[in-house]
Amino acid sequence: GSFPNPNQQIQSGCGMKYRDLYGYTSDPTVPVFQTTYSTLDTNRTEDDWGRFLPSAGFDWEITDSNSLAFNFSSSFKAGGFPLGYDPNLTNASLRLSYPAEEVKSYEFSLKNQLLEDKLQLNFAAFWTDYDPFQICQLAGPFFFCEGDGSATSRGVEVEISASPVENLTINGHFNFLDAKIDSFAIVNPAQ
Repeated sequence: GSFPNPNQQIQSGCGMKYRDLYGYTSDPTVPVFQTTYSTLDTNRTEDDWGRFLPSAGFDWEITDSNSLAFNFSSSFKAGGFPLGYDPNLTNASLRLSYPAEEVKSYEFSLKNQLLEDKLQLNFAAFWTDYDPFQICQLAGPFFFCEGDGSATSRGVEVEISASPVENLTINGHFNFLDAKIDSFAIVNPAQ
């Protein structure tokens, strides 16, 4: 929902949604083309990935030429099951699901029109956390993901546009991005 303001200088809002995803897998020792409804029913593993996803933000029109905004949002990517086939498989981990990837994002922005609109200066910064972070691998006949890691992505963007004289516009941009995997575990499906 949003919250009206009589002077319209500050607008804010928040929201909440629920997202639910469901998945299942059959016995990894049975190739997909040999899977029947009976083997699917008796040998399958199921999982459910549901999350409440909050969001919030505000926009503040400081003056007619300056505005400030902050936004928070959350999302997720559902978990799943490994893909692969091995008739000699003894590792039951290929029947276990991996967890959903959860994301929380924060963004701050400042927009300015200066010098009688001859100079525009915009600034934005963001920070995104992934915890747990899904890492997917292809190893021989297996495609599988792990959700034990964490990652961070953060950055800054500056945009400048100047019109010092008529029919001349000078634009400049600066971007900085720092994205890294903070931690993760490599899993060998053959063990």
